Amino acid sequence: MSISILAFDTATEACSAALLANGHLYSRFELAPRQHNRLILPMIEALLAEANMRLADLDALAFSDGPGSFTGIRIAAGIAQGLALGLNLPVIVVSTLQTLAQSCYRQFNHPRILAALDAGMSQIYVGGYYINNHNIMEEIYSDRLVNIGDLPLSEINQDWCYAGMVWQDRSDSLLVGLDEKTATVTPNCFPTAEAIIDLARIKFLSADYHPASTIMPNYLRREDVWKKKR
Repeated sequence: MSISILAFDTATEACSAALLANGHLYSRFELAPRQHNRLILPMIEALLAEANMRLADLDALAFSDGPGSFTGIRIAAGIAQGLALGLNLPVIVVSTLQTLAQSCYRQFNHPRILAALDAGMSQIYVGGYYINNHNIMEEIYSDRLVNIGDLPLSEINQDWCYAGMVWQDRSDSLLVGLDEKTATVTPNCFPTAEAIIDLARIKFLSADYHPASTIMPNYLRREDVWKKKR
């Protein structure tokens, strides 16, 4: 079955888009903090041109709905709704942390990944994933917002890959007590639209998608609290 899915991610410092079309994967990726609004639509246009496709040829759109940057998540959700509503396309949403884990697996082939993003205010977003028989990262430690120091590393097998810049930026407080011989830290790993395609394809085949009018960002923290305390 040939599926055409356009995916994009703007939830972190990375901005990326990917297109699965006619069995081929096309992608764009750039580390560009606070430039997502300027970059993402030209990326999408370039991918469609490269694949000689139109938006109307797509079967679905997909994006990571959070947690992550509030502004970045809103950008992706707004683009998904704007494009999908006009064409009556279904929208597939995936966790940004699951996307990060899938991206890290693509790079490092590690079967168990603890993905984390800096949430500010001495907190992090974190979720644990393991690879299944379909090479998809499945949740084993649900996405959550935790205070730094409260992450129950003692409950988590330390023979994991710790993915995300937060493990480097806050290494003094987050990784205390880890056995460096068994813990693998991969800070230079970001969510990518290619990883979203991996996850979205499985969801599409299972009819796990939504009308554009119903999608909502997954902040894991109320936006008004973030604005007040930032």
